[in-house]
Amino acid sequence: MTTWLQFLLTGTWILTFALILIFFIRSLIRGVFGSVAVYSLWIIPVIVCCVTFFAPRVAGPRILTHGPIEVEEPKLSTAEPEMLALVLVCWTVGFLVSAIFLSLRQRNFKLEIGETIQIGSIGNVPMFISASVTTPMACGIIKKRIILPESFEELFTTEIRQLVMEHELVHLQRNDPLANLVASIVSSLFWFHPLVYWAKSRFRADQEISCDEIVLRSAPHQRRIYGEALLSVCHLENSFAMGWLGPKTQVKQRIKALTSRPKSKVVRMLGIGVATVIATLAGVTAYQSLPSDPPKQLNAAANASLLGSMSIDELGQNLLYAIQNNDYALTRTLLSLGAPIEVAQTGIGTPLILAAKQGNKELVELLIERDANVNAGVLTAGSPLIMAAKYDHPEIAQILIEHGSDVNAHVFFDETPLINAARFGHMDMVERLVESGAEVNKSVTTFSVTHLPLGTKSPLSEAARVGHQEIVSLLESLEN
Repeated sequence: MTTWLQFLLTGTWILTFALILIFFIRSLIRGVFGSVAVYSLWIIPVIVCCVTFFAPRVAGPRILTHGPIEVEEPKLSTAEPEMLALVLVCWTVGFLVSAIFLSLRQRNFKLEIGETIQIGSIGNVPMFISASVTTPMACGIIKKRIILPESFEELFTTEIRQLVMEHELVHLQRNDPLANLVASIVSSLFWFHPLVYWAKSRFRADQEISCDEIVLRSAPHQRRIYGEALLSVCHLENSFAMGWLGPKTQVKQRIKALTSRPKSKVVRMLGIGVATVIATLAGVTAYQSLPSDPPKQLNAAANASLLGSMSIDELGQNLLYAIQNNDYALTRTLLSLGAPIEVAQTGIGTPLILAAKQGNKELVELLIERDANVNAGVLTAGSPLIMAAKYDHPEIAQILIEHGSDVNAHVFFDETPLINAARFGHMDMVERLVESGAEVNKSVTTFSVTHLPLGTKSPLSEAARVGHQEIVSLLESLEN
């Protein structure tokens, strides 16, 4: 159940970003490349949904560890299973209601068309007359057909009748009824998402406008009377989504689009290319955003042969894992196999940052011996000396300083070693850093909840804020 919910949440966020992207670039793409390119953008939500729900998950790294492997299963509170079950029930009910509504709408659509009489064909598509419809329409995914109202010849001139039938033919040639079905499925899956309803109406509008653009390429001189024909029949009742008139709210958009200057073939093809690139990038980004499988833990003794087949990335992940578990033997093995000693992860840091944080002298000395950077800084993970100062490992700090660690180095979000030692009340560490040349008056600009968005911090201000009076007195005396 948690996996299902994870994929639904991931799909919701990815779809949200895809729709926001379309919202911001839609007008730009239409102005530069035309309406067909805009309609092509609507493949993006379909791609990201397919990637989210059907693409294979990214395999987690193979992690080797010495000794028995203990995997702690996640424990849910008594309330969490009930909440997950409630979410599943709510989504299922919403999906079923949406699906039933769409099924009934399709059933009513067939009933309202009533009896039809075939009158001919355009291309390979048969045309029918119905007394129940008020505007021409295209329908059918497998058995494609065009249905015309009985008053078709009375409503339109010969020239407009030809353009209208070509418009419906374009719908069928592009498989727009299938596209509408896919859009309905997506809207049913994400029935709770308000942007989906906005997107569906814009998708339909872009569908009609792009059809108008294609049809009028061969008859540019008919644009005005085509628009007048739209206006002349917009008063008719039309309950069919695929009718030539479409929803009345779209008529104004379609007439406005008719005033746009036609694009050349080169520009149109370039627009399709741009839309394809954007859709591809969206799909790749969606795939990279998917949650990967958890790391696969393997016993190092039983699976030593795997080390030679591991990629650099996997060796780096194993190195961080080995240091996190204070596994000296595995760390040496990984380094000898070429594991990247400067591999870094936001929030975790480099191997040396992690070893310094844990106060493991053997690992720190091993990494320095292998030329690890003693001044490497990683966002939200600090530097080796910052971590040694923050977690009060004076012996580690001394080793780092002796090997060239900068006592005044500043890492954004993590400040300096002295600020960290003062904040956490490590008196001996403060004295050691000051003796090694740390600047007691050094202030840094960093993120601060009390000074949004940025604030200034110093060793004295942090010690005073937390209430370490002994350190405050020391720093004040050194300032003087």
